[in-house]
Amino acid sequence: MRQPAAPAAQGAPQMSEADFKKQFNVFEADSKSYENTFGVQPTPAQLAAYNDHLQAVARQAVTINRHLMDQRIDELRNQFQPVQQQYRQQSEQQVFNDFVVDYPGLKEYGPLLREITDAAVARKMQFNSIPEAKQFVAAQAAKLLGKHVDSFRAAPSSPSTQTTSQQSGNRSMSTTSMGGRSGASGGAAPTQSTAERLFQGAS
Repeated sequence: MRQPAAPAAQGAPQMSEADFKKQFNVFEADSKSYENTFGVQPTPAQLAAYNDHLQAVARQAVTINRHLMDQRIDELRNQFQPVQQQYRQQSEQQVFNDFVVDYPGLKEYGPLLREITDAAVARKMQFNSIPEAKQFVAAQAAKLLGKHVDSFRAAPSSPSTQTTSQQSGNRSMSTTSMGGRSGASGGAAPTQSTAERLFQGAS
């Protein structure tokens, strides 16, 4: 009687036929069960053919179940795709907003910044910190635009102005940070965007 091949991961030891039957609870008719079903004693060939039919029915059921599961997974993926896309767009916008705080002169070059981040991700570049990633993107953009990167940086504030800004801006910055992260709490982990992977320096 033909038995289904035992599934085994690449490099893993092959499962024996006996272990396969035990693990997957494979039913195999014997002469007694055949006689109880058909009322006659089977020949070896008849018993083997009967078990072949049983295995064929089992394989058909598995195939149908897999097809239905694949359909359901596709339906769920399509349902969640707009939500993932919206979150990705919001996340990328937040990353861009944080970037132009340090480099306001590059605010009008969003498409160029996206090309640079996409190229860095495609090359699987890694960064030790978010500031390092920002500096890389800014330097590449400045090089392509034929200018020095410092010309795109935010102008430094005087000590008195900086102190006043920190004291008056602490509350608003805290609120902004919380609002920017509100979409990440609860539910399944969303798909990480291209810009996030670069600016977070994912290893």
